[in-house]
Amino acid sequence: ILSPDLTKKIRGLSEQCGVTLFTTLLGGYQALLQRLTSQEDSVVGIASAGQAAMGINRLCGHCVNFLPIRTAVQSNLVARDYLRNLKSDLLDAYEHQYFSLGALVKELAIPRDPSRPGLVSTTFNLEPAASPLDFGDAVQGTVKVNPKQFLGHDLSMFLVDEGDHFSISCAFNRDLFNRDTITRWL
Repeated sequence: ILSPDLTKKIRGLSEQCGVTLFTTLLGGYQALLQRLTSQEDSVVGIASAGQAAMGINRLCGHCVNFLPIRTAVQSNLVARDYLRNLKSDLLDAYEHQYFSLGALVKELAIPRDPSRPGLVSTTFNLEPAASPLDFGDAVQGTVKVNPKQFLGHDLSMFLVDEGDHFSISCAFNRDLFNRDTITRWL
């Protein structure tokens, strides 16, 4: 859990830079990846409800498309400039959200290895806190998040905006990472 004080500072940074909270948090995640890997160039998958862009308004099930966001984290850029660049990258990506990740991998003719994710090995998502269910005096309920049992990526970062703080969880490939390493990163 990120403290209320740090959460307030992150919100303030977003406002100062003229970017969304999502952009700031994604930028922080990409900066972490750059520091961990020493690679300036990274691709992170972000969730997008691509069916809305395709005009599909009746859909059975939960369909999410992952948009690959390729960004160069340059150590010589100040946060404001980096976040503005990332904002531009995100806006460009959203213009193509109707194009599925699977279709993109096929179009690029990326050789498939069944033991590895194609194109995107890490994902990032920010969700609002679940609202309590209120059906009047008769029934009250709460929404609980089910733990992820399987993910098709090596590393997935999930943040929930709880208002005064953020809750963070991470799913990871146990063949590549151990719990102590992930805990240290968090």
